[in-house]
Amino acid sequence: MRLLAGDLLPDDVLARTSKAAFGESRFGEGVRQFAENWSGHGLNTDDVDVEVLRETWLQGECSPQSVMLLHAAWLNDNVNN
Repeated sequence: MRLLAGDLLPDDVLARTSKAAFGESRFGEGVRQFAENWSGHGLNTDDVDVEVLRETWLQGECSPQSVMLLHAAWLNDNVNN
């Protein structure tokens, strides 16, 4: 960060060792409502354990890697029905 923006950002920002987390904003109440009512369809069940994924979404703080699965599930339930 110092190399890229050392002259633009305050030292407190540049010295930060932790990473920002956006789980609650990305996996908020709307996602929890969707997960509760999700049909369970739209994903390859050979690769995805639907109930484990649902429980993960209901927890709130989720891995960002599950966002694409969330989009695919939402599209299946809202576009294909």
